[in-house]
Formats: sequence, C-alpha cells, structure tokens
Amino acid sequence: MLENKPRRIAILGLMLESNAFAPVTTKDDFLSRVYLVGDEILEDLAGSDPKLPTEIRGFVAEMNANIDWVPVPILVGLVEAGGPMDHNFFQASFEEIKRRLEAEMPLDAVYISNHGAMITTENKDPDGEIFALVRSIVGPDVPIVATLDLHGNVSERMVASVDTIVAYRTNPHVDMLERGAEAAEIMQELFAGMKPDVAFLRLPVTPPTVTLLTEKGPYADLINYGQKLISDDILNVSILGGFAYSDTPKNGLAIIVTACTANGAAKAVAGQIAERAWSEHKRYT
Repeated sequence: MLENKPRRIAILGLMLESNAFAPVTTKDDFLSRVYLVGDEILEDLAGSDPKLPTEIRGFVAEMNANIDWVPVPILVGLVEAGGPMDHNFFQASFEEIKRRLEAEMPLDAVYISNHGAMITTENKDPDGEIFALVRSIVGPDVPIVATLDLHGNVSERMVASVDTIVAYRTNPHVDMLERGAEAAEIMQELFAGMKPDVAFLRLPVTPPTVTLLTEKGPYADLINYGQKLISDDILNVSILGGFAYSDTPKNGLAIIVTACTANGAAKAVAGQIAERAWSEHKRYT
C-alpha cells in the first residue's frame, strides 16, 4: 500500500458476556440490540445517537483526528449479558466476518472490539477463534489491536493472535471512549514502526464479581499499581479480573503488559504485578 494512500482499517467485533448457567443468547437477542453488517456500521456511526459500542466511537474519533484513513466495516454485534451464544448463530457470524475480511483484502490494519467473556453452546473460546481468524486472513505483519471489557477471560490464543490488547480500567465501566482512543493511538504507533513485546500471565485466582469494583478495594489497588508502572518502555498495562460465571478453562485474573520494544520490560512488569496480586489474593474472598 503506497504511503500517500489512506490507511484501510477493518472494524469488527462481537460483544457478549456469557454466563454458562443462563439461558442461551440467540440471534433474536442480538438483532433486538445491535447487529450491524457492512455499511450499516458506517450509517450508525454517522447518526446522532450511535448504537455501536462506545470504544468503537472512541477509536474512530481518534483516527479521524490524526491520520488519513478509511474505515472498512465488517460486522459488529453487541448484546446484554446473557447465556452462551447459540453456536449455529456464532458460526454464521464467524463465516460472515471471514467472507467480508477476505473480500476487503489487502488491509492496513484491523481493530477488534470484543467483550472477552463470550462462550457458545459448543465453544469455550470464541473470542480466540475470532482473533485467530483475523490473523490468518491478514497475515503476520498487519497490525491488529483489540479492546476488551475488564471482565474478559483471556486465552493464550487471544494474546498470540493480536499485537496489543487494551482492557477497560473502570468498573462500573465509564472509560470505554478513552480505551477506544488508546487503541487508535497504539495502532498509529504500530504504523510508525513500533514492534511491541507482550507479556501475559494468568493467575489461579477467579475473583467474585463483587470484588472487582475499581473505586476502592483489592482490584482498584491492583489496577492503580499497574498504571504507575507505565513508562517510556511500557505502553499499556491491562489487568482483567475475568467473569467467573463463564466457567471456562481460561478463567482467571489476567495480566497483559505491552512494551514498546523486546527488552524484557514487559515480562518484568507483568511479574511484578502478578507477585503483588498473588500476595493479596485473599482480599478477593
């Protein structure tokens, strides 16, 4: 892609926080809330009261303010917290994402807005399936940045498939706009040649949701500690408490640290945070 041409950046996402013990989330549930495909996404963004996830709006606004780009709308679904997603509907959405991404190649980058705690009636890591699909289509060198809810359950496959994961820092959630903008800022750093180094640790701690507020308490203290470790070397610190009721093998408090270079800083900082989190794990009772 020539430098004087606008960057073509795909936008996609499926957002569902799944409780494994709740009734199945269906196609009708998504259609009654948000399920937009192709140009429907751009039409919604241009409206006076967009239905799209707030972080997508933050991402788009930050991109509009700073670079010459063209949003390439793929598919975005958003629904209230519920049970596992009907697997047949997930598979249909997955195939639609695949078809549309392949049709839009070549792309300069991809932005994924997922919740991170979705399961289906047959799959415990559909977020990882989507992330890996995107990487398989665009190849190893195209930047992919993802945002997640801090209740996301993170798998190794998710982390390995993208360049950076940016998670919310607030619960109740009030920073989605800022996290979308941060994802856009990181993507611009990737365009400038940054080669991120990511460290990922998951602790054998599955905190109850009532202990994951961020104004005060153990989780608030841990997030604040992580943010103090951001430096010239450390680009992002995301600490996800997860969602216990998804009941998956990837449940657990997850620490994701992104450094600007592979100098060992990401691993060191992730280790510091993990040691502190484990030393205080009984506060999550």
